[in-house]
Formats: sequence, C-alpha cells, structure tokens
Amino acid sequence: MDHFTNRLRRRKNIRKVAERLFISQPTLTYRLQQIEKEFNIKILIRRGFRLKSV
Repeated sequence: MDHFTNRLRRRKNIRKVAERLFISQPTLTYRLQQIEKEFNIKILIRRGFRLKSV
C-alpha cells in the first residue's frame, strides 16, 4: 500500500501512477477503493482528475 500511496502523493495523477506501476488505471483505482473499504479509511480525496492525500 505504501508503494501506491507514495507515488500518488508525488504525482497526484492515478493514470500516471498506474503507468509507472505497469497496471491499468481501473485496476489501480479498484485496488485503492478496496483498501479504503477494507480498513475503513480514506487514502485520497478525489476532485475530478486531481488528488489530495489524506
């Protein structure tokens, strides 16, 4: 999880992070949502295409 969130904090763009991780954007989005749901936390605040770390 730290690997994803560290990259997202730096890049603030899910598509670019997904490309760097060699996975699709929907896969990364789905995994982040699953983590948020599983641990009942918010990792990111999504505002359109912009992201903000919590």
